Amino acid sequence: LLRYLRATKFSVEKAIDKIKENIEWRLEMKVKDLINKRPHELLGCEMSDLVKVFPHWQSGYDKCGRPVLYKQYNNQFDATKILQMSSNEAITQYHIWEQEACMRLCYEQSKKTGDIVETLTAVIDVKGMQLYQITRDFLGIVKAIADIDQNHYPETLGQTFIINTPS
Repeated sequence: LLRYLRATKFSVEKAIDKIKENIEWRLEMKVKDLINKRPHELLGCEMSDLVKVFPHWQSGYDKCGRPVLYKQYNNQFDATKILQMSSNEAITQYHIWEQEACMRLCYEQSKKTGDIVETLTAVIDVKGMQLYQITRDFLGIVKAIADIDQNHYPETLGQTFIINTPS
């Protein structure tokens, strides 16, 4: 509730509307079913194949107890190859699965530490990324993920570090 209140600048009516929309979206997207699947079942390809063109993983916690996600957009990143292995819908479902997994980690960390952990930290490494990699496919994936995060996982990003930025 607090995340939605923060996202709507503490407008109770707007927060309630957003929560209702989220409940409908969760039913429509069958989030309860998604979280019980394996990534390869959602993506339609093996994780090892996806990680070759888009290395990403969760590892450890920051000083505030937040789960840390790492994503590498290096010179091997290729959104077109990702969409050849999978689909926009599957990538969207996988992202929801990832978000739900992170929220579970936050919950478990809260129980373990006794502190409320409700956000995560993202480390985005863009070493070697070139402008030609920012294609229509790339922007489509990024836009879909941003929409999901903004509308259905508000106020869950605690901190972002973008490292190794090319000139």
